[in-house]
Amino acid sequence: DADSTDAIKAFYRAQQDAHAAMRFLMSNADKYGIDTSWVFVSGSSAGAVSSLGLQYYSQQVTDSIFPAVSKSLGPLNGGDNGYTAGFKIKGIACMWGALNTPDLITAANAVPTIFFHGEKDKFIPCNIGHFYSCNNYPMNYGAKPLYNRLMALGVSATAYIDPEGGHGVYSQKFRADKIISF
Repeated sequence: DADSTDAIKAFYRAQQDAHAAMRFLMSNADKYGIDTSWVFVSGSSAGAVSSLGLQYYSQQVTDSIFPAVSKSLGPLNGGDNGYTAGFKIKGIACMWGALNTPDLITAANAVPTIFFHGEKDKFIPCNIGHFYSCNNYPMNYGAKPLYNRLMALGVSATAYIDPEGGHGVYSQKFRADKIISF
């Protein structure tokens, strides 16, 4: 059996790192030629969870879902680096990722998203389930319910769901072509 406390701490640390990376990039936008009004994030597996988290997990949200974590690990936008620049995400490419609930996506924070997922993914549910099919882990919602939530809110979204696919579906070229045209 897996330890859900360790998994939640790992998730939170990943969110801290992703936020720190975004603050660094936004603080150095001129140096790296970044148009801060066109920020798209993408990731696969844990990277997709982090990409979604950049948009949908604020400190208030993480504190309500995982109340003790920030007390032990510090704030989401804590001391990983000294950068303070904020960021606004314009779109997300999510390759087999999930959120704790589609209710984190609201009319006020929803952004266009393209999803890729396999229905037979045993690590991150395409629909509703636990990470790694482990009942000790919190419930998660994958591409299907997140896509449905965005559609219900009238936000542009596309979902490529492979009914026979597991974790890591579609070729890199297929995903790149679809992301570029999204």
